[in-house]
Amino acid sequence: MIESYAYEIFREMAREDVREEVCKEVREEVCKEVREEVCKEVREEVYEEVREEVYEEVREEVREEVYEEVREEVTIKAKKEAMIEAKKEAIQIVLEVKFGDEGLAFLPRIQSLNSLEKLEEILSVLRKTEGIQQVESVL
Repeated sequence: MIESYAYEIFREMAREDVREEVCKEVREEVCKEVREEVCKEVREEVYEEVREEVYEEVREEVREEVYEEVREEVTIKAKKEAMIEAKKEAIQIVLEVKFGDEGLAFLPRIQSLNSLEKLEEILSVLRKTEGIQQVESVL
């Protein structure tokens, strides 16, 4: 009976030792799994934060580049339009000075032109010509 009682006490002590050991092992495994999960979650959070920061930085860089490109395009277009208008005014002055009202009759056709090259061609002809027929042939 005492043997049986001692056996039970030792068995219970051994059980507690094994239980503690198993608990320790399980705890380590659970800690490892939880750590992996937490690392994954934190990585995803950090990734999103960094992605948003980088997105905003890149967006601003691209915006500045596009702004400069558009500004350059608009500037070139505005200069071309200003040159076209200046050429039209120059043609009007030359037509009026050289040919009077007869020359001004060409103004509606001149005003409808939007080709810088064509306007320069007309100005070139106007510089060299004395007759209005040559102007009409260029139009």
